[in-house]
Amino acid sequence: MLIYMAALFAVAVIYIAFLIALYFYQDKLVFPRARPNWLLYEKLDRYSEEVISDGCSLQGWRIDGSTPDSRLVCLYFGGNGDDPAQLFDSLSRVGVSCVYAFNYRGYGLSEGVPSEKHLFLDALNIFDDLLRKNPEKNFVLMGHSLGSAVAGYLASMRPVSGLVLLSPLFSITRIAKGAFFNLVPGFLIRHRFDLASYAKKIDVASFVLVAKNDLVIPSRDSLSMYEVLPGEKSLLELECGHNDFFCLEKTFSEINGFLAAVDNPS
Repeated sequence: MLIYMAALFAVAVIYIAFLIALYFYQDKLVFPRARPNWLLYEKLDRYSEEVISDGCSLQGWRIDGSTPDSRLVCLYFGGNGDDPAQLFDSLSRVGVSCVYAFNYRGYGLSEGVPSEKHLFLDALNIFDDLLRKNPEKNFVLMGHSLGSAVAGYLASMRPVSGLVLLSPLFSITRIAKGAFFNLVPGFLIRHRFDLASYAKKIDVASFVLVAKNDLVIPSRDSLSMYEVLPGEKSLLELECGHNDFFCLEKTFSEINGFLAAVDNPS
């Protein structure tokens, strides 16, 4: 009996220690941050953009798209470890007049400390700033992985013409529970990125791309996210991994087909 009680106590101590560690280290798990790439930034200097959000300077770029005469401008939000400067060539193939992409605060040369609250605030401020610079353009949003939550939140708060989500999450809470066998209480998750909750307010045509071999965000989560999106929507499942979308020609042909329909509605 004593051995049984001691074993239970040891398990309880390990579990509590795990929860404490998860609580205090989740910032590093959710926001691993992209380190500055000085040589690449120097090369792309003439494309640089800056937005001041809540006193923080955010580093970004304006990238010419593949359809110069398009009335669309795309605002791209990357994954939690991405530096969009690394995706410059890929984003230049998107069928819009131009693509804007920014490093999250605390990433690259962007100032500040990342959090769910601040990423959402920055998205609103970036959009408002770009809308003032491009009053004659229609905006579409594109988000990959964690960026799907940022793009989805922004689409629920501002008028946009289209939304493209690559490997969208359902919520960080669902990912944490799935990764740790439902042993993580929801209240411990400080950055929830609950795309499913505010997706209900999205009233715009959406295109969701799902990676069937995704080892970061389970494809079932992305499919569940697709199901809760209201309104006009389309789905594409690809035989690829989490970070492989921009390696596939089909990704660009399908996204650009969706954007062409948004730009020229019948």
